[in-house]
Amino acid sequence: MKETIELYGQDYDEKLIPIFADPKFLLTSLLGANIQVNNGFFEGKIVNYGIHGRVFISYGVVTYIIFIKDKGGKIRVTASKGKILIDIDLSIPLEILNSGLIRRKIDDFKKKAYELIRLERIMRKI
Repeated sequence: MKETIELYGQDYDEKLIPIFADPKFLLTSLLGANIQVNNGFFEGKIVNYGIHGRVFISYGVVTYIIFIKDKGGKIRVTASKGKILIDIDLSIPLEILNSGLIRRKIDDFKKKAYELIRLERIMRKI
């Protein structure tokens, strides 16, 4: 499953990287995962499958390496002036059945992204 989300905002830039680098925010909001975090590593559940992986952060870019059962993929978030780009490239078990569930979660995130980011910025004082 491949998907790209583009979010535009006057105040969207590299300051948002800490928000998108938090698996509890991104993976919960984007994929509906239940996540626990420990020193850059995360684990939890998504669509009744165990999920684990790691977050890598560099200037303006956050990359999630994700393992789901015997499959996986990555999510890459790039922040630049006025734009957030989220590239999702995941392979999930029983993709024909489960990709519909994940796509609905992603579509829901697209509708609510601006409000979720706004609330998270307020909470983190960014």
